[in-house]
Amino acid sequence: AAHRAGRPARLPAPVSAATQQAANAAANTPAAMARAEAVQPLLALRTAAVLHSRREDWVRTVHPDSAAWRAQQAAVFDRVRMVPISGWRYRLLDTEPALTGAAEPGNGAFVARVRLSYRLSGDSRDVEREQHLSVARYGATWLLAGEANSSTERDPWELGSLVVEKGVRSLV
Repeated sequence: AAHRAGRPARLPAPVSAATQQAANAAANTPAAMARAEAVQPLLALRTAAVLHSRREDWVRTVHPDSAAWRAQQAAVFDRVRMVPISGWRYRLLDTEPALTGAAEPGNGAFVARVRLSYRLSGDSRDVEREQHLSVARYGATWLLAGEANSSTERDPWELGSLVVEKGVRSLV
């Protein structure tokens, strides 16, 4: 399949009208709308942090009680900034309450399913990754508390140490 205007050549999976209506109805409940309102500012802050090299803002989105994930996210940010990124954005796909007994700190924890889209400088299309992020209360605010799905696709900066070499027409 061809692609145009820098969009990946990816056909969406067919979705029945009934399935789509049920998903839309679930997303429009007061609880789902409240969860979306809680996570959207975190996603916007993370986007701005990457695009404007603001490590403190990135780390500020992470729950302080999730110390190991907080340290890992600080390291991830440092490695992301080593790569020439020309675009970065999140799109909220949906939310759902966290399972009872989940390890997320705080009351009312939920999972936000988001799509991260980023573009490497000089590339003509975005890379897309789906992430399932745990969101939990910290006082009167909401913060990211970890990843709810360990099978999420990984990017190079999430795998450990990173060395970036740039050529005239390559990035390794």
